[in-house]
Amino acid sequence: MEAEAMGIRTRSATRNAVRWMVLFLLLQYLGSHPSFTAAGEEHVTIGITKYFHHAHSVFKTNFGYRVDYTNSQVSCFNGGGLLASDQTPAAHISIAAELRKLASKKVETFRTYLGGTAQYTADSAPSEQRCLRGERRASLKCIYKWKEGAFLDSSSDGHGVSFFRGTVYTLIGAGPMNGYDAYWGNKLPGHGQLFLMLRMDTDQSDKKATWYDGQGVPRYDGETPEDTFGVVCETQEGYVVSTTTLPPTVEISWVWKNWYFVLIAILVPVIVAVALITVCFCRCRGADDESKWVVHMVLREVNGKPFHVTEGDGGIYSDDSPMMRYSTLGDVVPMTTPSGYEEADAPKAIKSE
Repeated sequence: MEAEAMGIRTRSATRNAVRWMVLFLLLQYLGSHPSFTAAGEEHVTIGITKYFHHAHSVFKTNFGYRVDYTNSQVSCFNGGGLLASDQTPAAHISIAAELRKLASKKVETFRTYLGGTAQYTADSAPSEQRCLRGERRASLKCIYKWKEGAFLDSSSDGHGVSFFRGTVYTLIGAGPMNGYDAYWGNKLPGHGQLFLMLRMDTDQSDKKATWYDGQGVPRYDGETPEDTFGVVCETQEGYVVSTTTLPPTVEISWVWKNWYFVLIAILVPVIVAVALITVCFCRCRGADDESKWVVHMVLREVNGKPFHVTEGDGGIYSDDSPMMRYSTLGDVVPMTTPSGYEEADAPKAIKSE
């Protein structure tokens, strides 16, 4: 009886130990999962004093026609602002309205980079938490963060405030974070890319502008034509853009800005040289052929006997005729009387009556 009671107590203790172990492992998993760790951050809203924009021409003027995320950032810095962060419904409408100011036709599409990316989780996060670019490697480890200006100072990790997780919309658990709204277009995010763009169509209302997950250089994506890009910037309350916050200045050399002049300067002499060489070659070949073969063919017609080119000096000889050489052309001709004239009588003078 006592042995049976001991067995019951042992089995009960074992079950309790297993339950506690399972609970511990579950809590450990949940604590390390990005869906729960990021959700603990506080929702941050930064006051905006104004929005302003740059037209597409800023990339031509300042960056040698190169359209990309970094040059968009620098354009805002140079104007004393930051890339706009689409943090609230009001901000969403204001950013789209700034893009609309670029329109010159009734129906146009404009894009701008926004001040949120998933770069940190792809480039700087610990290896076990790092996300990978691309649709096939998309995961919940990729977390988009607002990371311009005061958002960095207000974040718990100093890398920005998280607002969306997952780089493909079909991932279970992908969605907005920390109470922020998301404005993705249809079936987006869908490319596994890290940079956030806003698209605005002028025939749609501002609130219908949508997000797109794109690359840092839009030319590599056929769905983001470079000529549709402008830049929308913001100035934040209590945050002043200074030289210490600016990225390194990108200086575009004269050669890069005027590459077409350099290309023309290189190609024109080459083309002229090739043309001159071709003309000289053709003329020389033509003169050689005429001097060597035309007279020989005429002589053969007159004499009726075959002629052969002599080796070495380019002369000719006949099988049974002595030859002479013209002093002008260097050709040899027979000394015998041409065939058909051997028996001809010399013409006689006709006496006048």
